[in-house]
Amino acid sequence: MKAYEEFLDIIKGSETIRRIARTLGSICEYYQATQKYSNFGRLGGPFYDVEALLSSGLLEGQKSYELSSVFYEIKPSEKGLQIYKRLKEDGFYKELPSTSPPDQV
Repeated sequence: MKAYEEFLDIIKGSETIRRIARTLGSICEYYQATQKYSNFGRLGGPFYDVEALLSSGLLEGQKSYELSSVFYEIKPSEKGLQIYKRLKEDGFYKELPSTSPPDQV
């Protein structure tokens, strides 16, 4: 096993990966309920989760700058919605959050 594959195998069950999946679920649920983009700022909760989900193609959106702060306006991609639905069917989301995205600013 190559080092990178071993690294991925080790972290795949971590709380950080589960948190990122929950962030995806919250954003998908909010989007499905409202058809609105979510807005996140650098100081707002899952900012780095959002960056990981954007770079993986599970979210789409844009980065903007306001008063030297970074903000994202994002929504789930089609791929992200499919993964969310599959995770939900598998029982990953036993209890979903309300239709408010986590720590939205």
